[in-house]
Amino acid sequence: MSQTKTGALLGTPLYISPEQARGRNVDHRTDLYALGAVAYEMVTGQPPFLSDNAMDLIAMHLADTPAFPHDRRPDVPPRLERLILELLDKDPAVRPSLEEARAVLIEVRGAKLAQLADAMFERRREQAPVTPATSSGWKWLWAVVASVVVALGAISAMVLRKLKEAAEAYLG
Repeated sequence: MSQTKTGALLGTPLYISPEQARGRNVDHRTDLYALGAVAYEMVTGQPPFLSDNAMDLIAMHLADTPAFPHDRRPDVPPRLERLILELLDKDPAVRPSLEEARAVLIEVRGAKLAQLADAMFERRREQAPVTPATSSGWKWLWAVVASVVVALGAISAMVLRKLKEAAEAYLG
């Protein structure tokens, strides 16, 4: 089993922790920083810092504060935003533990799922009941299925014609 030498720079500049960028000893808190960077990207659609230059990226991880996730995606739950920013703290001692991060994610996911369930329930309640035979969605589905069947038939006929031509050319 190999280990990284103290002082060696190892990591992806988009997700590198400040202590890792400085070549200091790293521990599990470095992974928490990377988790925060990945979570930031998952929530906002882009990493916390962007640059065409790896050294500039590293400098940003060392000194800059990322934009608030809600500035890039207004629907980010405040508690999730706070967790992401805590994970991206420059000071490893300030970062939450993995257990704390997990608890927040469960809390946020539960709240989001409850919110989605409420919204779905409200939409269902507002809609008039429909039967599959009269639903425009079912009519649309049958139109798609019919189109696919016709397309597959046409492709099959074309392939069979080409095979017949190839067989006739081969047999002379």
